[in-house]
Amino acid sequence: RELQEMVYRLAEFRTAEEVGIPLPEARPDRIVVEMSPEQQEVYTRLRRLARATKEEIALDPTARRRLLGLLHKMSLASVHHLLPSPPGSFGEGEEEGKRRRPWEWSEAMAVPLADCHSPKLDAVVKKIMQSPHCGHIVFCDNIAIHAWMLRCLVEAGMPAERIGLLNAVKAKDPAARQAVAEGFNGDEESGTAPLYDVVIANAVAYEGIDLQVRTCAIYHLDLPYEPATLQQRNGRGVRQGNKQA
Repeated sequence: RELQEMVYRLAEFRTAEEVGIPLPEARPDRIVVEMSPEQQEVYTRLRRLARATKEEIALDPTARRRLLGLLHKMSLASVHHLLPSPPGSFGEGEEEGKRRRPWEWSEAMAVPLADCHSPKLDAVVKKIMQSPHCGHIVFCDNIAIHAWMLRCLVEAGMPAERIGLLNAVKAKDPAARQAVAEGFNGDEESGTAPLYDVVIANAVAYEGIDLQVRTCAIYHLDLPYEPATLQQRNGRGVRQGNKQA
């Protein structure tokens, strides 16, 4: 707060609308899909555990932490049925206090192609393939989804070389991330054509990455906890310089 007060003494912060900077028209669209039978099975089991854990909180305060973990796993299951249980993880034993191990990139790429699909991923792939030559940004925090989305897009006909990845595994440093952004935007002045039509990203792209030049759609496969983070995601494309709606 002290730092913020110092900055506000020296600078004035105003929105693009307040200073007359033109921004692309943003039209939010909520696409509702039913969970697959596999997702419903996982989700129902987790919900049952969550209800039982909720009853334990009065006697065991540590149950609150386990409950939050279960709610998080339920949100993962709503994206893909495999997300809550990486290979070698503890499964239900995790609810006993053991920490969930995240998916590794190599593990996600080893999943059979048929198991990469989920209704949410398939819905996004369908939307992208309807207009494959403008810029699409797909957000999901979990890198396993990045791997599965990549493979589903390639299966649908999107060339793998036209898909950029912005995560800590495939773009490890700022230079690599900037290269993906430049490959997505292209450069009209120099006549440099875009290298990528799709960028699949997570938190590494929330700030400091400009993807606005040709973005026509932003997809959120999951939702961040804070509204400000969602605004940061949308800000990759809804910003000055983007002439597309």
